[in-house]
Amino acid sequence: FNAICGNVWSSNDAKVVCRQLGFNSSIATTASQFGAATTPDLWKNIVGGCTGTESYLYNCPRYPVGVTCTNTNPAAVICSTPYCPSTKFKCSNGLCIDTTYLCDGYNNCRDNSDERNCTCTRGMVRLMGGATLAEGTVAACFNNQWGRVCNNYWTDADAKVVCGQLGY
Repeated sequence: FNAICGNVWSSNDAKVVCRQLGFNSSIATTASQFGAATTPDLWKNIVGGCTGTESYLYNCPRYPVGVTCTNTNPAAVICSTPYCPSTKFKCSNGLCIDTTYLCDGYNNCRDNSDERNCTCTRGMVRLMGGATLAEGTVAACFNNQWGRVCNNYWTDADAKVVCGQLGY
């Protein structure tokens, strides 16, 4: 890896880097925050110019090679607030977990937000973690708590019962 020259590093460039790393909030900064680059050569042909909407840093415009830059001026970022896609559950503390962990009796978020509002009645079933509402891991309510159903001896007949109960 080589560091990126920070001469024209902007908040838009930082946004792209943090999004690529899984965060949705960023602050652009320079070497003074973290020290000089440990690599002698800086990646000089990408030194900024992102619009902030790019998915990857390599999608940003490239500046001409030959920009004067030393290893004492690398680009840097401070990322915060983990990005959580709509297919995942965002915990109150900002962590992002798979929806299959919701209401499973374990504190996966470390703040118990994944175990709130989990009331259910015996016999209820649901599918968790699938790409659509019609697929996923089977969960059943037992003792007013959701839990994943073990797949030992699971058959097509069992799946038909669950799908029928869910209206499919």
